[in-house]
Amino acid sequence: MTGERLRQVGREIKAAAAVVILVAASVVSAAASLAGLTTSVSVAATVAAVLSGYQVIWCQLIPPLRAKSAENSVQPVAAGGDGPWKAGTAFQIGPGRWITAARIVADAAEVVVRIQADHVPAQVIYQDGNVAVLSTSAAWPWTARTSLSTPDSGTQVKIIGCAVRGEDPYRGYAVSRYDPLRIRVSLYQTVLGTSETDFFVDGDVQPGLSGAPVLDVQSGKVIGVVHANSSVGDEPLLITVVRPISSIPTEYL
Repeated sequence: MTGERLRQVGREIKAAAAVVILVAASVVSAAASLAGLTTSVSVAATVAAVLSGYQVIWCQLIPPLRAKSAENSVQPVAAGGDGPWKAGTAFQIGPGRWITAARIVADAAEVVVRIQADHVPAQVIYQDGNVAVLSTSAAWPWTARTSLSTPDSGTQVKIIGCAVRGEDPYRGYAVSRYDPLRIRVSLYQTVLGTSETDFFVDGDVQPGLSGAPVLDVQSGKVIGVVHANSSVGDEPLLITVVRPISSIPTEYL
């Protein structure tokens, strides 16, 4: 059984547990009522409400809340020097700790993350040629929950990033030159397959989405980082290459 199937079975068990608990407690309540044990009826009803309510909250509310927090954690990042700057996406995984694509910050004299209206300087504390981890002195209230799991083919994912609009989005020294051209986008995609180092999702991504988080729709957790595009034979760029979160050393997560 594949890892994704095991996780799916686990989610189904959690969802079914609420129903089982509620039915069992109802049976106990009915038996206690027939026996005239009114106190037991109240206790059983309370236990049923608490336990089934917990399961419902865990299965139905937590993943969407995680996804919303991850979506809000996304901010534009830019890097460069005296020449053209590159624009990408970063997301916060802890106070002042950000993940982006290494191609955005490689060899850059300056790196900045836009937090609301402020351009906050960032330091690269880790990069491996595909992903990079940044540190800022200022923190954003929202963080993304990450997962070290690798998805199987067919897994539904969501990419959230700050796309760039304009004919030449990477040109210009000042970050403010292209700030008005950034637009937040959300893309639902499907995992096509995996390799030893990456996994691949269908469709091309817009400029500016390098470094965007890739969320597992079922759990609401970030499982990867957009870092490249690829092609299928002689076709145009149609595949997005994603580096799993598990490729980043845990001391930086």
